[in-house]
Amino acid sequence: MPRAAPHHTLSDRLSRLHFRPLLFSELDLLYGQVRLRRLELHRHLQLSHEVRPHDHRYAQILLYLSGRGEMNLSGHTTSIGPGSLVAAPAGLAHSFRRTSPRPPLCLTAEGTLPGLLPIFARAPASALHRLRELLHRLATLRESADLPHRTESAGLCLQILGLLLASLTSPHALPCQRAGNALAPRLARALATSEGARLSVAEIARKLGYDKDYFTRRIKVETGQTVRQLRDAARHRLAAEALAKGRPIDETSATVGFADPAHFNRWFRRHTGEPPAAFRRRVRAN
Repeated sequence: MPRAAPHHTLSDRLSRLHFRPLLFSELDLLYGQVRLRRLELHRHLQLSHEVRPHDHRYAQILLYLSGRGEMNLSGHTTSIGPGSLVAAPAGLAHSFRRTSPRPPLCLTAEGTLPGLLPIFARAPASALHRLRELLHRLATLRESADLPHRTESAGLCLQILGLLLASLTSPHALPCQRAGNALAPRLARALATSEGARLSVAEIARKLGYDKDYFTRRIKVETGQTVRQLRDAARHRLAAEALAKGRPIDETSATVGFADPAHFNRWFRRHTGEPPAAFRRRVRAN
């Protein structure tokens, strides 16, 4: 596999004194906008009960396969156990304290991960099972110098990274960024008006000053819903309010961002269970 010269901060190098590497690779692999630079499997040393605060030059995703402890990240502390996932952006200090006799076994993916947020999450059981299979296969190929095996190893590393990223955006993901940095309240304010509700997802992201992919991923982590789902909920609320006031269907359709009233009719019925005209008659009759 391609190798890149490692670059680590002093605190990063000191933190590595607490670990015994079992499987590691220096890499330079692209996965979309993500560049994977290092993949490690390491076990904490038996006598090491605490990893003091440290940071890394590159972002990291940590998956704990065994052992228990407490991780502090971005001012938040949470219990860590088998299946725990931690996303640590570059330069963000974090620490770990072991709480079980068994030293933790941890998988670490390190690289350039645009838009990565500080997150605590749990990997789904299906993802854990698949990750163990991939790690076992990667370990059997590690010593081979054959080009086909090197190519397969690179593919396995990217599959592992893909599973880790997917697990971070699963419904089990719990954001740990401070409330003042949350994007969901800003999105809610933007969608509170018909002007905001009419915008596309890309336009909403741009209006709030973010790249679309980063914005949608962060909203999913914070709320468990997609931007489109939240926008549809806002559109439905605004449409229901307009119809309850007796507004014409064509006007209501345009107000919430539908150029085609027929499309609006189908969309409204799918979300409400009745067409706009029937909804307006029922509400106004009451």
